[in-house]
Amino acid sequence: MRGSTLSLACLAFLLSGCATTSPDDAAAAVAGLVQQRTGATPRLTGADGELLAQEIDALLKDPVSMDTAVQIGVLNHSGLQATYWEVGVAQADLAQAARLRNPSIGFSRLSGGGEVEIERSITLDLAGLLTMPLRQRMESRRFESARLTVAGAIERHAIDTRKAWVEAVAAQQALAYARQVNASAEAAAELMGRMVKAGNASARTRALSAPPFLDHLGKA
Repeated sequence: MRGSTLSLACLAFLLSGCATTSPDDAAAAVAGLVQQRTGATPRLTGADGELLAQEIDALLKDPVSMDTAVQIGVLNHSGLQATYWEVGVAQADLAQAARLRNPSIGFSRLSGGGEVEIERSITLDLAGLLTMPLRQRMESRRFESARLTVAGAIERHAIDTRKAWVEAVAAQQALAYARQVNASAEAAAELMGRMVKAGNASARTRALSAPPFLDHLGKA
């Protein structure tokens, strides 16, 4: 009986303890899935705003590609950063589900008939030991659900960032084209003005090169 008690005590000590996780662990749990889906690498940026600003400035030194825009969006989104804590809580609960409450050890002094006896007792969380597999399965599902939820939120943000990047690039290209057309129209008008002064332009040519007609070409 004493051997069984000692064995249970050793098992309880091995399984007991406090769950220790960190937001960095939670971010790492999400990072692989997000990187696979979006190519971005999410991580916890911490409270050092100056360090984050320096990192973003470094990314902005080169022309901003679509992937760079997504990476900046993931790092600089305070809402996404906060969701790592949700994964962290679920991860801590999962770790705690694999542990028992610390066993309690008691000593009592008994005296009688001129003799003194010391009674030792160890109280174990047997109910927790029996229900541990069930609790682990439940917390594992909850952790996986939290991980997928956060990864999905980051993925949607990445998709929105890509759309915004495409729209910005398209608008920039349209503006560049409009400026090019306008410059060409002004150059043509200037050339025609010189031809008119020199008497080398017919009435039809002058009409085609008039500003309203050139404006129409620019809008076409």
